[in-house]
Amino acid sequence: MADLLLAANHAGDIQLDPVVRDRATMELTLAAAVLIDLTIEKRIRIEPPGCVRIIAGNPGDDPLSHRVVHDLRRIAQPRSVTDSLYVLADTVTPLVWMRLAHRGDAQPRHTRCHRRPRFDFVGLRAIRRPHLYLTAAADHDPIDTTAASLWRLLTLLNLDDESTDLMLSNTTTARLNATEPAPQVTAILSVAALALHVHATAL
Repeated sequence: MADLLLAANHAGDIQLDPVVRDRATMELTLAAAVLIDLTIEKRIRIEPPGCVRIIAGNPGDDPLSHRVVHDLRRIAQPRSVTDSLYVLADTVTPLVWMRLAHRGDAQPRHTRCHRRPRFDFVGLRAIRRPHLYLTAAADHDPIDTTAASLWRLLTLLNLDDESTDLMLSNTTTARLNATEPAPQVTAILSVAALALHVHATAL
């Protein structure tokens, strides 16, 4: 989901600046996307009253997931969703970009003046994926939780309207708006919405 979120932020033109330019806003949203992915993959579970529990089992083969779970283990218990979100916000963005680069969808930008590595999308394939994914998801009944959650995060960033070139049909948009994500991810979405509101208020 984080890969699609980054691509949607560049859906207008890979040569132009992203729609959402505030780094902290994107970092918080990408962290929420990764937490939701881990929840759907049953790598973590959200337990009352909003604590993150790491589930033992097959770690999978995604290096980003390995790193994120490792970072979550370092948080003093109990791990709240809020604490997890802010911890991951500091580290997850370059990991997502590196995963995209490994897949051939992005490449490092050669700069000397930035402490953090910067990347650019390569070609139009990657930035077309959010449109293709959401359009295909809306054709299924019911719409899966990953698509519904991605749409909620795009809505929080105001990337669901004409500010981007997602070019979704009215029918697709209406179906996505009418679909509620699964209960196991609503706590993450709520914490993300609050964190983004607090950050926007402080700007």
